Amino acid sequence: MSKASRHRTILTLLGQRPAASQCELQHALSKRGIQVGQATLSRDVHALGLVKGSRGYQPPGELGVPRIIAHRVISESVVGVRSVHNLLVLKTFDGDARPVAATLEEENWPEAIGTLAGQDTILIVCNDNRGARKLAARIRAQCRHPKARGRLGWWGHAVESLPSQLSSFYCAATPLPPNNPLQRVRQPSTR
Repeated sequence: MSKASRHRTILTLLGQRPAASQCELQHALSKRGIQVGQATLSRDVHALGLVKGSRGYQPPGELGVPRIIAHRVISESVVGVRSVHNLLVLKTFDGDARPVAATLEEENWPEAIGTLAGQDTILIVCNDNRGARKLAARIRAQCRHPKARGRLGWWGHAVESLPSQLSSFYCAATPLPPNNPLQRVRQPSTR
């Protein structure tokens, strides 16, 4: 059986009834005559972007995340927000990118065209620059994490934690916007 047909079968099974565990999903597949190992099934779950909700494994679009839970997922998982032109990059704690991306898709914000999620990074493609800035502000407002809310973003906080000599090197090598808190770090001489 091909990978694509196995994926279709998995989605069909989960459409009929969520699986509480990968073992349960593996058993349901074997009832259909599909023998699959745990490692292969784990890769399939990852490739399909299945999310383990309160009822078990489900495709991300079927979670029906209530608004209060969506706000909580964003506020507790997002640690950095950056917008560049019409793109928005969110940093999350390791392993949280897919659930956050699924939550963002559920929100159906008009500024967002689509999302791509990795392990700890989400790329959101927006309609235009203004939409990206507006969405970034909306997500920052929901974030509890100080690095996501702060003006420095996650890069600046990483630099602040470096020893002062490395911070000065970083500041000298990277142009800073006016009134940036990192400018208080001593600049190296240019001799």
